[in-house]
Amino acid sequence: MTTVVFGASGLIGQFLLPRLAARGVAVTAVSRGEHAATPGTTWLRGALPDKVPALPASVEAIVCVGPLDHFSHWLERAAVAGSPAIVAMSSMSALSKRDSPLAAERELSQRLRDSEARLLARARVLGGTCTIVRATLIYGGPGGSLEKMAAQARRRRVFLLPRGNGLRQPVHADDLAATVVAAL
Repeated sequence: MTTVVFGASGLIGQFLLPRLAARGVAVTAVSRGEHAATPGTTWLRGALPDKVPALPASVEAIVCVGPLDHFSHWLERAAVAGSPAIVAMSSMSALSKRDSPLAAERELSQRLRDSEARLLARARVLGGTCTIVRATLIYGGPGGSLEKMAAQARRRRVFLLPRGNGLRQPVHADDLAATVVAAL
C-alpha cells in the first residue's frame, strides 16, 4: 500500500517525508518540480488540480500539505480506488477571518470552508476517513509565515504587526508533520 503526498517538497512536507520513511511507509509524492527518488519515496511530476499523473492502483492514504482548494477540486473528480484515509492541511483562517472587515479575508475564509466541505463529502462517498488540520502561523523553514515576516522586518528594519485582533499560536512545521502521521 502507498501513501500519496501532495506538497511533499514544501515546508511541512520536508518534515513529513522522513517521518513516514521512518515508519516504513511507501510514499508517492506529487510535485511540480523534478526530484530524485529517495528511499521509500517515488516522485511524480504533476500539479493540482488538473495535471496530476496516474497514481498507484492501491492507495492507503492521501495527504495534502499543499493548496487545499486545488486538492479538494482534484479529489472531487479523481478516480480513487478503495477507501483511503485523507489528511489535509487547512488554516484557522477558515474561522478567524469569517467575519473580517476585509472582503479578501472573508473570501479566503469561505474558500477554505468550501474546500473542507468538498473533502468531507468526497471522503463519505469513498467510505474513508478525512482529517482536516487547521494551523495558524507556521514556522520552521524558509516558507513559513513567521520566517517571511522576519525577513521583511530585517529588510525594512522595522517589524510590522499584522492587522487584526485575534490570538495566533505559532506552530512548527515538524509538529504539523507529526500531527499528520498521528492522523494517519
